[in-house]
Amino acid sequence: MPVSDLTSVTPALQAARILAAWTCRNSVGLHEELRRSFELCCPDHSRSLQEERLQLLQAVAQGMQHAPDPLQAGDRKLERCLDLLRHLAQTP
Repeated sequence: MPVSDLTSVTPALQAARILAAWTCRNSVGLHEELRRSFELCCPDHSRSLQEERLQLLQAVAQGMQHAPDPLQAGDRKLERCLDLLRHLAQTP
């Protein structure tokens, strides 16, 4: 995805992309989507709530990046991250 396209990606869409990569057990794709989470930015007109969602997304992505195996089901910390991603993915 070109960097210029990252401004149109919302935290909800990025959360959905991370979940899709995790669900498919795609390690390379998951690491790529987690990395992309840090390249997102909020448009000036949608600062407050979207910015908070972006900060939450980035905190979750960082937690997953530091997990020994982010594809390991059953890890309690990872499950919390996945729950937060599911919540973010459902928000407009």
